[in-house]
Amino acid sequence: MLGMTPVQLRRRFQRSAYPAPRDLIITVCVGRAAALIADGMKVEAAFSSVGFRHHTNFNRQFRRCFGVLPSNYRHRLALTRDWTTGTIGAVHAQVEAAGRAGPRPCT
Repeated sequence: MLGMTPVQLRRRFQRSAYPAPRDLIITVCVGRAAALIADGMKVEAAFSSVGFRHHTNFNRQFRRCFGVLPSNYRHRLALTRDWTTGTIGAVHAQVEAAGRAGPRPCT
């Protein structure tokens, strides 16, 4: 399907920022969940909608990617959001941007 063997695919991943295909999948899922949380979705709904079954595993992966727990991430965004305009304050605009762009590789 990709025009390469599983061994070749694994080697390509090892040369990239992601040590294994699984790490890329986790990073993408956590990034999508962060965007959903930033848009106001509850943490429980966000992690289940991106494919995580257990909150403990999701919390661990989220912390690896973003450095904070999802509830703290949501709390920081809520503290800085200007509810009259719907914009994020300058202090945590980087957190918002990181959630939209995707987290750093979770290794």
